[in-house]
Amino acid sequence: RVRRIRRPLTVHAVRSYVVEQVEKFCEALEAHDDGSVFSICLSGQGRLMGTLLDALVAAHKASKLCFDRVAIFVSDEFVCDDMLLPLTQHTFFWHRLFKHVNVRRENVYILDGSVEDWAGECGRFEAAIKASGGLDLVVTESGPSGEIARNAPGSSLSSQTR
Repeated sequence: RVRRIRRPLTVHAVRSYVVEQVEKFCEALEAHDDGSVFSICLSGQGRLMGTLLDALVAAHKASKLCFDRVAIFVSDEFVCDDMLLPLTQHTFFWHRLFKHVNVRRENVYILDGSVEDWAGECGRFEAAIKASGGLDLVVTESGPSGEIARNAPGSSLSSQTR
């Protein structure tokens, strides 16, 4: 189910909504042991994403959130030889979220910008989304030219990961 929000939201409102949704889904997943996961797609390194990740870590540390059955997809990455460079999404999300919560390593999906086969990497990412049952929640930041998750203005709405 897609929930479209037509008005700009404050960082606080987005942070509260996301934490609440993760909490609800995790409680629901605990009720049945069918192996399903709550899948979140995150994108960006700006103020919104930093504040959101801090709130998720704080909620986890306060024992409100368990990430044991959460799959996290980071939907953009820079093309570079070293994924541990400070500006990569890989480094940002590992330092700001993953190392502070109990997310399973096998439930973390970040595009690898160091591979030579970009089409294969994008296909792997798409297959992982499909295998998880699709995305339950997507949170992205928009860039200065209105792009979302590095999809520049004019990109086809039907295009896949690239």
